[in-house]
Amino acid sequence: MAKELTFTLLNPYTIQKSRTGGVISRLIMRTGLDLVASRMFGPCRELVERYAEMVRRHNIRDEGDVRESNLIADYILKHYMPDPQTGKRKRVMMLLFEGEDALAKVNRAVGSLRAMDNSADTVRDTYGDFILNDGGEVRYMEPAVIAGPNTEAVAESLKLWAEYTESDGGILYDAGDVDSGEGAENTLVMLKPDNFRYPSIRPGIIVDIFSGSGLRIIGTKVHSMSVSEGEEFYGPVRNVLREKLTPIAGEKAGQAISRELEVKLPEDTTRKLGDMVGPLFAEKQFNRIVKFM
Repeated sequence: MAKELTFTLLNPYTIQKSRTGGVISRLIMRTGLDLVASRMFGPCRELVERYAEMVRRHNIRDEGDVRESNLIADYILKHYMPDPQTGKRKRVMMLLFEGEDALAKVNRAVGSLRAMDNSADTVRDTYGDFILNDGGEVRYMEPAVIAGPNTEAVAESLKLWAEYTESDGGILYDAGDVDSGEGAENTLVMLKPDNFRYPSIRPGIIVDIFSGSGLRIIGTKVHSMSVSEGEEFYGPVRNVLREKLTPIAGEKAGQAISRELEVKLPEDTTRKLGDMVGPLFAEKQFNRIVKFM
């Protein structure tokens, strides 16, 4: 089966309530797919209106689907729009997943609006709400995330959001729920490759540790380092490794020689050995770091 590419959008309420990590963990674990891209958006009015109209048109096969599409479209128009008073935009995180049967796997993990219960089997079971009144009308709805219902909708949605990736995407310093006042600081957190080597909850747990501390995610990106990028990024580590590892290399080399020749080397000889083999040992460790990243 050929690989597919599909997406999920984490709603502003999900991100604001620090549920981001839990949703990411659920999607990775329940699908087994590769998370290949991520981007934070602050959608403008035009993008919100165009996307809502698109959602309304898709997945209309029966009366239930029409209702669900309209509910989600109405939700997008209400909750994705910039704040009507301040004009500040809301944070929406797009995640792209790739793998065999990706569309069906993501939709199963996300779950249906109408089928939400207390089983916690899906993202919406755990993080969403769908409450009806006595007359069967929707009183409150929070879908937690939004996903493409079919391949046509996924392709059209990604094409639309790509149009706004530069103007509306990236780092949102001035999002409505982000403190950007005096004293606010920005920092970078990198989740290293071992967190994504196998499907696990580790990436989501790490995200929740930071978001649960009161910090706000204002930008996100999945990045595959090239060798040259790795060498440049970790370049300052080279000299530190030489300084730290030279005496260790000398000691190890002295011990190896002592075992083989059954002689005890003087300390000055061990230091000289460190000066000789230390840089080689440090360079090997540096290359291992670059290869790992």
